[in-house]
Amino acid sequence: MNKIALDYLNAPITYYRTRRLPQHVAVCSSATHRIMAEFVLPDVPVTQLLVRTRESIQIYDGPINSNGAISLRKAELFGDVTDLRICPLYSPDGSIVVYTFEKKVMSIHNTATGAQLFTLPIGDAEYVEFSPKGTFLVTWSRPAKGSATAPASGDNGNFRVWSSSTGALVTAFSLKVYKAQSIQWTANEEYCFRLVTNEIQIFRGDSLTVPIDKVYHKGLTQFQVTSTVTPYVSVAAFNPESGGKPARVTLFRFTPKSSTDAAVVAVTTTEESEKTDRATSVEGPVSSRTIFAASEAKLMWNAPGTALLVYAQADTDATSYYGATGLFLLQAHTDAAIKVGCVLQISLCTDPSNVFFHSYQRV
Repeated sequence: MNKIALDYLNAPITYYRTRRLPQHVAVCSSATHRIMAEFVLPDVPVTQLLVRTRESIQIYDGPINSNGAISLRKAELFGDVTDLRICPLYSPDGSIVVYTFEKKVMSIHNTATGAQLFTLPIGDAEYVEFSPKGTFLVTWSRPAKGSATAPASGDNGNFRVWSSSTGALVTAFSLKVYKAQSIQWTANEEYCFRLVTNEIQIFRGDSLTVPIDKVYHKGLTQFQVTSTVTPYVSVAAFNPESGGKPARVTLFRFTPKSSTDAAVVAVTTTEESEKTDRATSVEGPVSSRTIFAASEAKLMWNAPGTALLVYAQADTDATSYYGATGLFLLQAHTDAAIKVGCVLQISLCTDPSNVFFHSYQRV
Protein backbone atom coordinates (compact mmCIF):
# COMPACT_ATOMS: atom_id res chain seq x y z
CA MET A 1 0.00 0.00 0.00
CA ASN A 2 1.31 3.46 -0.92
CA LYS A 3 2.01 5.94 1.83
CA ILE A 4 0.74 9.51 1.70
CA ALA A 5 3.24 12.36 2.01
CA LEU A 6 1.56 15.21 3.89
CA ASP A 7 2.75 18.38 5.57
CA TYR A 8 1.36 20.96 7.93
CA LEU A 9 0.33 23.38 5.18
CA ASN A 10 -2.16 20.82 3.93
CA ALA A 11 -3.64 20.24 7.37
CA PRO A 12 -7.31 20.48 6.30
CA ILE A 13 -6.68 17.99 3.48
CA THR A 14 -4.63 15.82 5.78
CA TYR A 15 -7.49 15.63 8.27
CA TYR A 16 -10.00 14.81 5.56
CA ARG A 17 -7.88 12.07 4.07
CA THR A 18 -7.03 10.43 7.35
CA ARG A 19 -10.69 10.34 8.27
CA ARG A 20 -11.53 8.70 5.00
CA LEU A 21 -8.47 6.48 5.13
CA PRO A 22 -7.93 5.58 8.79
CA GLN A 23 -5.09 3.23 7.84
CA HIS A 24 -2.90 6.27 7.02
CA VAL A 25 -1.62 8.34 9.95
CA ALA A 26 0.81 11.24 9.66
CA VAL A 27 2.24 13.14 12.66
CA CYS A 28 3.45 16.69 12.02
CA SER A 29 5.64 18.97 14.12
CA SER A 30 3.97 22.24 15.07
CA ALA A 31 7.40 23.91 15.22
CA THR A 32 8.92 22.82 11.91
CA HIS A 33 5.71 22.14 10.02
CA ARG A 34 7.24 18.89 8.80
CA ILE A 35 6.26 15.28 9.12
CA MET A 36 7.83 13.66 12.16
CA ALA A 37 6.37 10.20 11.75
CA GLU A 38 4.22 8.28 9.33
CA PHE A 39 2.31 5.07 9.93
CA VAL A 40 0.44 2.64 7.77
CA LEU A 41 -2.14 0.71 9.78
CA PRO A 42 -3.74 -2.57 8.63
CA ASP A 43 -6.38 -2.35 5.93
CA VAL A 44 -9.94 -1.67 7.02
CA PRO A 45 -12.98 -3.18 5.27
CA VAL A 46 -14.48 -1.10 2.51
CA THR A 47 -18.04 0.04 3.06
CA GLN A 48 -20.28 -1.65 0.54
CA LEU A 49 -23.82 -0.75 -0.48
CA LEU A 50 -26.02 -3.31 -2.21
CA VAL A 51 -29.07 -2.03 -4.07
CA ARG A 52 -31.71 -4.20 -5.69
CA THR A 53 -33.63 -2.65 -8.56
CA ARG A 54 -36.33 -4.18 -10.72
CA GLU A 55 -33.78 -5.16 -13.35
CA SER A 56 -30.57 -5.96 -11.49
CA ILE A 57 -28.52 -5.94 -8.30
CA GLN A 58 -26.08 -3.05 -8.09
CA ILE A 59 -23.08 -2.96 -5.75
CA TYR A 60 -21.45 0.31 -4.73
CA ASP A 61 -18.06 0.58 -3.07
CA GLY A 62 -17.86 3.24 -0.40
CA PRO A 63 -15.20 5.94 0.05
CA ILE A 64 -11.90 4.24 -0.70
CA ASN A 65 -9.89 7.04 -2.22
CA SER A 66 -8.66 10.46 -1.15
CA ASN A 67 -11.71 12.38 -2.40
CA GLY A 68 -14.18 10.11 -0.63
CA ALA A 69 -16.13 9.25 -3.77
CA ILE A 70 -18.53 6.33 -3.98
CA SER A 71 -18.00 4.25 -7.09
CA LEU A 72 -20.27 1.76 -8.84
CA ARG A 73 -18.10 -1.34 -8.99
CA LYS A 74 -20.46 -3.67 -10.82
CA ALA A 75 -23.66 -2.34 -12.28
CA GLU A 76 -25.28 -5.69 -12.97
CA LEU A 77 -24.38 -8.73 -10.92
CA PHE A 78 -27.20 -10.93 -12.19
CA GLY A 79 -29.08 -10.57 -15.43
CA ASP A 80 -32.46 -11.39 -13.91
CA VAL A 81 -33.41 -10.75 -10.28
CA THR A 82 -37.18 -11.05 -10.59
CA ASP A 83 -37.02 -14.43 -8.84
CA LEU A 84 -34.85 -13.27 -5.93
CA ARG A 85 -36.67 -14.95 -3.04
CA ILE A 86 -35.43 -12.93 -0.06
CA CYS A 87 -33.13 -9.97 0.46
CA PRO A 88 -29.40 -10.66 0.05
CA LEU A 89 -27.69 -11.32 3.37
CA TYR A 90 -24.16 -10.32 4.39
CA SER A 91 -22.08 -12.35 6.81
CA PRO A 92 -21.25 -10.67 10.16
CA ASP A 93 -17.76 -9.68 8.96
CA GLY A 94 -19.04 -8.60 5.55
CA SER A 95 -16.78 -10.98 3.65
CA ILE A 96 -19.51 -12.95 1.84
CA VAL A 97 -23.05 -12.28 0.67
CA VAL A 98 -25.82 -14.81 0.09
CA TYR A 99 -28.37 -14.63 -2.73
CA THR A 100 -31.46 -16.83 -2.56
CA PHE A 101 -33.38 -17.38 -5.78
CA GLU A 102 -36.76 -18.94 -6.35
CA LYS A 103 -36.45 -22.63 -7.27
CA LYS A 104 -32.72 -22.26 -7.94
CA VAL A 105 -29.54 -22.94 -6.02
CA MET A 106 -28.45 -20.52 -3.32
CA SER A 107 -25.45 -18.51 -4.49
CA ILE A 108 -22.64 -17.37 -2.15
CA HIS A 109 -20.29 -14.62 -3.35
CA ASN A 110 -17.13 -12.89 -2.18
CA THR A 111 -18.00 -9.26 -1.47
CA ALA A 112 -14.56 -7.89 -2.35
CA THR A 113 -14.35 -9.41 -5.84
CA GLY A 114 -17.96 -10.37 -6.56
CA ALA A 115 -16.79 -13.86 -7.53
CA GLN A 116 -19.05 -16.80 -6.79
CA LEU A 117 -17.51 -19.00 -4.08
CA PHE A 118 -19.95 -21.90 -4.22
CA THR A 119 -23.64 -22.75 -4.41
CA LEU A 120 -25.92 -24.60 -2.05
CA PRO A 121 -28.36 -27.15 -3.51
CA ILE A 122 -31.39 -25.46 -2.06
CA GLY A 123 -33.81 -23.17 -3.83
CA ASP A 124 -36.77 -23.18 -1.46
CA ALA A 125 -35.26 -21.44 1.57
CA GLU A 126 -37.53 -18.90 3.24
CA TYR A 127 -35.29 -17.87 6.13
CA VAL A 128 -31.50 -17.47 6.12
CA GLU A 129 -29.22 -16.39 8.95
CA PHE A 130 -25.57 -16.56 10.02
CA SER A 131 -24.02 -17.67 13.29
CA PRO A 132 -22.41 -14.83 15.33
CA LYS A 133 -18.94 -15.24 13.77
CA GLY A 134 -20.24 -16.26 10.37
CA THR A 135 -18.90 -19.82 10.59
CA PHE A 136 -22.31 -21.35 9.89
CA LEU A 137 -25.19 -20.50 7.59
CA VAL A 138 -28.66 -21.57 8.74
CA THR A 139 -31.56 -22.08 6.31
CA TRP A 140 -35.18 -23.09 6.78
CA SER A 141 -37.52 -24.41 4.09
CA ARG A 142 -41.14 -25.45 4.27
CA PRO A 143 -41.66 -29.20 4.72
CA ALA A 144 -42.70 -31.14 1.64
CA LYS A 145 -46.42 -31.42 0.99
CA GLY A 146 -48.08 -34.36 2.66
CA SER A 147 -45.47 -34.57 5.44
CA ALA A 148 -44.99 -32.53 8.58
CA THR A 149 -41.26 -33.06 8.76
CA ALA A 150 -39.99 -34.28 5.39
CA PRO A 151 -37.69 -31.73 3.70
CA ALA A 152 -38.44 -30.33 0.28
CA SER A 153 -34.97 -31.05 -1.05
CA GLY A 154 -34.41 -34.65 -0.02
CA ASP A 155 -31.88 -34.56 2.84
CA ASN A 156 -32.44 -35.28 6.52
CA GLY A 157 -34.34 -32.15 7.52
CA ASN A 158 -35.74 -28.85 6.38
CA PHE A 159 -33.83 -26.83 9.02
CA ARG A 160 -30.22 -26.99 7.85
CA VAL A 161 -26.84 -25.77 9.07
CA TRP A 162 -24.12 -25.27 6.42
CA SER A 163 -20.44 -24.40 6.56
CA SER A 164 -20.07 -20.86 5.22
CA SER A 165 -16.49 -21.54 4.10
CA THR A 166 -17.01 -24.77 2.14
CA GLY A 167 -20.74 -25.05 1.59
CA ALA A 168 -20.83 -28.49 3.19
CA LEU A 169 -23.96 -29.56 5.04
CA VAL A 170 -23.05 -29.75 8.74
CA THR A 171 -26.34 -31.06 10.10
CA ALA A 172 -30.07 -30.94 9.44
CA PHE A 173 -33.12 -31.00 11.68
CA SER A 174 -36.86 -31.16 11.14
CA LEU A 175 -38.83 -28.04 12.01
CA LYS A 176 -42.44 -27.81 10.91
CA VAL A 177 -42.96 -24.11 11.64
CA TYR A 178 -40.11 -21.62 11.64
CA LYS A 179 -39.46 -19.74 14.86
CA ALA A 180 -36.92 -16.98 15.17
CA GLN A 181 -33.97 -17.82 17.44
CA SER A 182 -34.73 -21.54 17.27
CA ILE A 183 -30.98 -22.10 17.15
CA GLN A 184 -28.48 -19.86 18.94
CA TRP A 185 -24.75 -19.68 19.57
CA THR A 186 -22.68 -17.97 22.19
CA ALA A 187 -20.69 -15.02 20.84
CA ASN A 188 -17.52 -17.10 20.42
CA GLU A 189 -19.54 -20.01 18.94
CA GLU A 190 -18.17 -22.34 21.59
CA TYR A 191 -21.66 -23.64 22.36
CA CYS A 192 -24.86 -23.97 20.38
CA PHE A 193 -28.43 -24.19 21.71
CA ARG A 194 -31.43 -25.59 19.83
CA LEU A 195 -35.11 -25.43 20.74
CA VAL A 196 -37.11 -28.66 20.55
CA THR A 197 -40.34 -29.75 22.22
CA ASN A 198 -40.16 -29.08 25.97
CA GLU A 199 -36.39 -28.68 26.04
CA ILE A 200 -33.32 -26.81 24.83
CA GLN A 201 -30.54 -29.03 23.52
CA ILE A 202 -26.94 -27.93 24.08
CA PHE A 203 -24.16 -28.74 21.59
CA ARG A 204 -20.51 -27.97 21.30
CA GLY A 205 -20.02 -25.34 18.65
CA ASP A 206 -17.87 -27.59 16.46
CA SER A 207 -20.11 -30.66 16.80
CA LEU A 208 -23.81 -30.17 16.12
CA THR A 209 -24.84 -33.82 15.85
CA VAL A 210 -24.99 -35.11 19.45
CA PRO A 211 -26.07 -32.81 22.33
CA ILE A 212 -23.86 -32.67 25.41
CA ASP A 213 -26.62 -31.50 27.74
CA LYS A 214 -30.13 -30.09 27.79
CA VAL A 215 -32.45 -27.73 29.64
CA TYR A 216 -35.79 -29.44 30.23
CA HIS A 217 -38.73 -27.08 30.71
CA LYS A 218 -42.20 -28.22 29.76
CA GLY A 219 -44.25 -25.89 27.59
CA LEU A 220 -41.55 -23.42 26.58
CA THR A 221 -41.93 -21.79 23.16
CA GLN A 222 -39.04 -19.27 23.16
CA PHE A 223 -35.61 -18.95 24.71
CA GLN A 224 -32.60 -16.67 24.71
CA VAL A 225 -29.01 -17.32 25.84
CA THR A 226 -26.35 -14.86 26.91
CA SER A 227 -23.45 -14.21 24.57
CA THR A 228 -20.87 -14.75 27.31
CA VAL A 229 -19.55 -18.18 28.31
CA THR A 230 -17.61 -17.50 31.52
CA PRO A 231 -18.34 -18.17 34.27
CA TYR A 232 -21.60 -19.62 32.90
CA VAL A 233 -24.23 -19.20 30.19
CA SER A 234 -27.62 -17.93 31.39
CA VAL A 235 -30.63 -19.33 29.56
CA ALA A 236 -34.05 -17.63 29.64
CA ALA A 237 -37.08 -19.78 28.80
CA PHE A 238 -40.54 -18.34 28.05
CA ASN A 239 -43.86 -20.12 28.55
CA PRO A 240 -46.91 -18.33 27.10
CA GLU A 241 -50.20 -18.11 28.93
CA SER A 242 -52.25 -21.23 28.41
CA GLY A 243 -55.35 -22.86 29.92
CA GLY A 244 -55.94 -20.03 32.35
CA LYS A 245 -52.35 -20.11 33.58
CA PRO A 246 -50.26 -16.92 33.25
CA ALA A 247 -47.08 -16.71 31.22
CA ARG A 248 -43.74 -17.26 32.91
CA VAL A 249 -40.07 -16.49 32.28
CA THR A 250 -37.64 -18.92 33.89
CA LEU A 251 -33.87 -18.53 34.12
CA PHE A 252 -31.43 -21.44 34.01
CA ARG A 253 -27.65 -21.61 34.22
CA PHE A 254 -25.37 -23.73 32.05
CA THR A 255 -21.82 -24.08 33.36
CA PRO A 256 -19.38 -25.31 30.69
CA LYS A 257 -17.45 -28.42 31.63
CA SER A 258 -13.87 -29.29 30.81
CA SER A 259 -13.20 -31.69 27.95
CA THR A 260 -12.73 -34.51 30.49
CA ASP A 261 -16.00 -33.79 32.24
CA ALA A 262 -17.80 -33.40 28.91
CA ALA A 263 -17.29 -37.07 28.18
CA VAL A 264 -19.10 -37.89 31.42
CA VAL A 265 -22.05 -35.58 30.87
CA ALA A 266 -22.53 -36.32 27.16
CA VAL A 267 -26.17 -36.88 26.33
CA THR A 268 -27.46 -39.22 23.64
CA THR A 269 -30.96 -39.85 22.42
CA THR A 270 -31.07 -43.54 23.36
CA GLU A 271 -33.39 -44.75 26.11
CA GLU A 272 -30.50 -46.32 28.02
CA SER A 273 -28.73 -43.00 28.43
CA GLU A 274 -31.88 -41.40 29.82
CA LYS A 275 -32.00 -44.03 32.58
CA THR A 276 -28.42 -43.58 33.71
CA ASP A 277 -27.46 -41.12 36.42
CA ARG A 278 -25.17 -38.36 35.26
CA ALA A 279 -23.69 -35.19 36.65
CA THR A 280 -25.39 -32.27 34.93
CA SER A 281 -23.92 -28.88 34.09
CA VAL A 282 -27.36 -27.22 34.02
CA GLU A 283 -28.67 -25.53 37.15
CA GLY A 284 -32.11 -24.20 37.74
CA PRO A 285 -34.56 -22.79 37.76
CA VAL A 286 -32.35 -20.03 39.16
CA SER A 287 -35.24 -17.54 39.19
CA SER A 288 -38.60 -17.03 37.52
CA ARG A 289 -41.23 -14.38 36.97
CA THR A 290 -44.97 -14.69 36.35
CA ILE A 291 -46.30 -12.44 33.59
CA PHE A 292 -50.02 -11.93 33.04
CA ALA A 293 -51.49 -11.41 29.57
CA ALA A 294 -48.52 -12.51 27.48
CA SER A 295 -48.76 -14.80 24.46
CA GLU A 296 -45.25 -14.01 23.21
CA ALA A 297 -42.20 -12.12 24.39
CA LYS A 298 -38.99 -10.55 23.17
CA LEU A 299 -36.09 -11.61 25.40
CA MET A 300 -32.93 -9.47 25.51
CA TRP A 301 -29.84 -10.01 27.65
CA ASN A 302 -27.42 -7.21 28.40
CA ALA A 303 -23.80 -7.70 27.31
CA PRO A 304 -22.44 -9.18 30.58
CA GLY A 305 -25.43 -11.52 30.90
CA THR A 306 -26.44 -10.17 34.31
CA ALA A 307 -29.86 -8.71 33.44
CA LEU A 308 -32.71 -9.72 31.14
CA LEU A 309 -35.30 -7.47 29.52
CA VAL A 310 -38.64 -9.16 28.80
CA TYR A 311 -40.94 -7.31 26.41
CA ALA A 312 -44.21 -9.23 26.81
CA GLN A 313 -47.11 -8.87 24.39
CA ALA A 314 -50.65 -10.18 24.07
CA ASP A 315 -52.80 -9.87 20.95
CA THR A 316 -56.01 -9.04 22.81
CA ASP A 317 -56.78 -6.82 25.77
CA ALA A 318 -60.07 -5.52 27.15
CA THR A 319 -58.70 -2.01 27.66
CA SER A 320 -56.70 -1.42 24.49
CA TYR A 321 -57.11 -1.97 20.74
CA TYR A 322 -53.36 -2.58 20.50
CA GLY A 323 -53.41 -5.47 22.95
CA ALA A 324 -51.47 -5.74 26.18
CA THR A 325 -47.77 -5.03 26.59
CA GLY A 326 -45.40 -5.04 29.52
CA LEU A 327 -41.70 -4.60 30.15
CA PHE A 328 -39.87 -6.50 32.88
CA LEU A 329 -36.24 -6.32 34.01
CA LEU A 330 -34.97 -9.52 35.65
CA GLN A 331 -31.66 -10.10 37.39
CA ALA A 332 -29.83 -13.28 36.44
CA HIS A 333 -28.81 -14.18 39.99
CA THR A 334 -31.83 -13.01 42.02
CA ASP A 335 -35.62 -12.92 41.86
CA ALA A 336 -35.63 -9.12 41.76
CA ALA A 337 -37.67 -7.63 38.91
CA ILE A 338 -38.80 -4.21 37.72
CA LYS A 339 -42.04 -3.73 35.78
CA VAL A 340 -42.89 -0.93 33.35
CA GLY A 341 -46.41 -0.38 32.00
CA CYS A 342 -47.66 -0.09 28.42
CA VAL A 343 -44.64 0.06 26.10
CA LEU A 344 -44.51 0.41 22.31
CA GLN A 345 -40.78 0.18 21.61
CA ILE A 346 -37.60 -0.53 23.54
CA SER A 347 -33.84 -0.54 22.95
CA LEU A 348 -31.04 -1.90 25.12
CA CYS A 349 -27.71 -0.21 25.79
CA THR A 350 -24.83 -2.26 24.38
CA ASP A 351 -22.26 -0.91 26.84
CA PRO A 352 -21.07 -3.95 28.85
CA SER A 353 -20.67 -1.83 32.00
CA ASN A 354 -24.34 -0.75 32.06
CA VAL A 355 -27.78 -2.29 32.01
CA PHE A 356 -29.60 0.84 30.85
CA PHE A 357 -32.55 0.59 28.51
CA HIS A 358 -34.81 3.08 26.77
CA SER A 359 -38.51 2.57 26.30
CA TYR A 360 -41.17 4.47 24.40
CA GLN A 361 -44.62 4.49 26.02
CA ARG A 362 -48.03 5.56 24.80
CA VAL A 363 -49.32 8.63 26.63
